[in-house]
Amino acid sequence: MRTPRPSVGTIVAGTAVVLLATTGTAYAAATIGSAEIIDDSVRSVDIKNESIASIDILNNSVTTADLRNNSVQSMDVLDGTLTGDDVTDYGLTNQDIGVLAASINADGSIDHQSGGIVSSKPNTGQYLVSFAVDVDLCTYSATVGPVTSTGMYTPGWANVYPGPAVLDHHDWLLVDTYNASGVATDQPFHLIVVC
Repeated sequence: MRTPRPSVGTIVAGTAVVLLATTGTAYAAATIGSAEIIDDSVRSVDIKNESIASIDILNNSVTTADLRNNSVQSMDVLDGTLTGDDVTDYGLTNQDIGVLAASINADGSIDHQSGGIVSSKPNTGQYLVSFAVDVDLCTYSATVGPVTSTGMYTPGWANVYPGPAVLDHHDWLLVDTYNASGVATDQPFHLIVVC
């Protein structure tokens, strides 16, 4: 028995099905535009991961609400673009602005400080104040005076200077305190270091 030959119509129909199956997706991708998409119908799941670039985002359209908390880092901020208006008043610490300070009692204990400071009293009227950072290139000043509203002290003065270079300590200062007669005396004092 002979197999019947397909008609011309069958061949044309089959070809159309094959063409539709192989080119339909490409045709749709090439012809569907913004006007054919229903507003608010495209969801995150419909967008390929890592496919949206800067050029796809409208200028000045991203707001604080669009950013994940604690996701912006220093490298994400253009150098020289932040101003005083971008910083919360009193939001920076002493370390952020390079100012270190301590109020030290006559016995060498610290009454209050900016942070990271350690003090000791090796001799009468002599104090060793250690910082957590190199203070070699900083400017510093010490003033004798009470560290609390009820504190007592003898009028006098203080000298502050770096530790001996031979000891190779770059993170501490020596403070000497004296009474009004110039005699080394244990005194409370305030120390400020600006870096």
